[in-house]
Amino acid sequence: MVLPSGDEALLATTYDDVRSVLGDLRFSRNLRYEGAPRMLAAADFSDDPNALVNMDPPEHTRLRRIVQAAFTPRRAESWRLRIQSVADEHLAKMRAGSRPTDLMTAFAFPLPIDIICALLGVPAQDSPHFRSWSDLFLSTSTAGAPERAKAGAEFAAYVDALIAACRRARARICSTTSSAPTTRTTGSLKSSWPAWFEG
Repeated sequence: MVLPSGDEALLATTYDDVRSVLGDLRFSRNLRYEGAPRMLAAADFSDDPNALVNMDPPEHTRLRRIVQAAFTPRRAESWRLRIQSVADEHLAKMRAGSRPTDLMTAFAFPLPIDIICALLGVPAQDSPHFRSWSDLFLSTSTAGAPERAKAGAEFAAYVDALIAACRRARARICSTTSSAPTTRTTGSLKSSWPAWFEG
């Protein structure tokens, strides 16, 4: 296939081929090597050495291990009703909206963004920012390199602030409950933590 940059690349499309590629260490996620096909001619996410999508084991394994507890089958199952509820909300908006409806714009794109925001503990009112940032710095057609870089910087700054807020909240929780914590107290406080902030 021909990428938007004009570079050519092979595309694995069947389940067996994709599984083989992902499990074969001869293939690399690192797109920064000399001569690698580029998604875009200008700078994009494949230039970031700290991006998880550009890492191979053991660095990828180390970072993945940090968050894997939030994505076990049991934890994923606990989100089923929440995900169904969000999906139903988007479907209801589609039915109430004008026809025809763009499935990608109205459902396929916002659904995972909303769930990811919930997992990260992002306030619901900030979800539109995540949609805008994701659309910009992963865009292959509608945004130039400066716009993508700006969106990436804003996203990074927001996440840094979110993590700092979570750490401050956790410190307050530890301070509040250190003398005589109760299940009721700690349970209500922990309900505001992001799903991955349990370690």
